[in-house]
Amino acid sequence: NQRIIILFTGRVNQLTPPSTPEGQGFVGGFFFAGDFFPPTAPPGQFACPQSNEAEIFYLLAPDPTGLKYGNIRSVASVRQGTRGTIAHEFLHMINAGLRFVGGVAQDFEVAWLDEGLAHLGEEVVGRRLKGFSDLQPLTHGDVFPNEAGRNDYNAFFFQNFARLRLWMQRPDTSSGISRGAADNLSSRGAAWAFVRYSADHFSTSNPPAFTRRLVAGPDTGLVNFNKVTATPLDTVVAGYLVANYADDLAGLNITNVRTQYRSLNLRSLMPPVNQGQGYPLRVEALSGSGTTSLTGTNRTGSGNYYTLSVSANAGPKNVKVLDTGGSVVSYPGAHVYVLRVR
Repeated sequence: NQRIIILFTGRVNQLTPPSTPEGQGFVGGFFFAGDFFPPTAPPGQFACPQSNEAEIFYLLAPDPTGLKYGNIRSVASVRQGTRGTIAHEFLHMINAGLRFVGGVAQDFEVAWLDEGLAHLGEEVVGRRLKGFSDLQPLTHGDVFPNEAGRNDYNAFFFQNFARLRLWMQRPDTSSGISRGAADNLSSRGAAWAFVRYSADHFSTSNPPAFTRRLVAGPDTGLVNFNKVTATPLDTVVAGYLVANYADDLAGLNITNVRTQYRSLNLRSLMPPVNQGQGYPLRVEALSGSGTTSLTGTNRTGSGNYYTLSVSANAGPKNVKVLDTGGSVVSYPGAHVYVLRVR
């Protein structure tokens, strides 16, 4: 009927445990794809008995005293706290709705790409609100110019940076192209960054057209992603992983633009999110002299980061990547990426 319903309901409030301390995470809302379906359907078509038969966002409701649902939610805090939620859930609605054709659903998008696109949707709305272009390389001063800009920053930018920080702190424990994105915040942060980086470099400078192709389907997951980027996955992952270290790195002589994000200045954006502790990416140092032995686990689509500094004329330095049995690691898809920064 050309209408979208935004329903503020205490059912969403109940998804956050009572007496959750202020400042901790809460559920701001959700979209339910089952609402596209009729409650009953003829043989060969899909139905959902729980369907409300409309395009609906279910959002947190005000509860000024906290007596009804267990946590205080002022009208102002609900308005602010659901701005990014609406942008996020709207992408889920679009992504699912475009795959619901003629009363029959094609396969819905897999979690990591669905969530990566939805988190990108938050950023896109923020960019439109603030007048930034799709590929403008945002700095912290752009997204948080002064205290008056805090609400917009918190609604559309901060959460993506905070989730990416979680991944950066332990990139060995999660991946942006994994099932973990369904409920793992660090995987979601990596998924957003992966889609953002891909839009920067594989959209022919047209991120909106790139994301429209991704949500159009009918393919899902890596099949969908590979078709739209028209680039081997290893090539995309290589640039993305290196860029998370090299983006706007001081003193780096950039010879390959794919070692950088076009739309973000991570070295400016991430330290403020890291509570003044500098750039949050976990990087372990290999000794330039003597022997260093480090142990780690690598996830598909993710990686571990190491630095190696060798003095001039110090001779060769051997680096070996070994499995738990002491043999050189060798399996399809395993890669070591080397970036010389000096």
